[in-house]
Amino acid sequence: MYGKGFYNVETVQNTRSSNRDVALYLTGNDAIEGLMPAPFFIPFNLSLNMKGLAGMRNYERFSITEKVLPYSYRTGNQGGVIDFLIKGVSHIIKDNKWETKIESLTVSSNRKYKGKK
Repeated sequence: MYGKGFYNVETVQNTRSSNRDVALYLTGNDAIEGLMPAPFFIPFNLSLNMKGLAGMRNYERFSITEKVLPYSYRTGNQGGVIDFLIKGVSHIIKDNKWETKIESLTVSSNRKYKGKK
């Protein structure tokens, strides 16, 4: 009963559930329409093997073109919303060939989302 300051527990739980569902729908819809970035992403390890390259250090960030990322990680803009943080660099020199391997983890880019124009 609202007038006396009492609330029915079942009504409060139903209202919370409905509010959560509506909020998730609106957030997802805005992300699909490009009005805001996706509200979360699942971090993943990006492992790269390449010809020998020096100068990279642990905890440095780099970005890649969004064309190679899964659709859910793309923003449609240049400069996406995720970067990669280097967590390991190793070099192998064998048979007169130099190979570099980078292990990295996705992190937020800290760039502002540009959205649709």
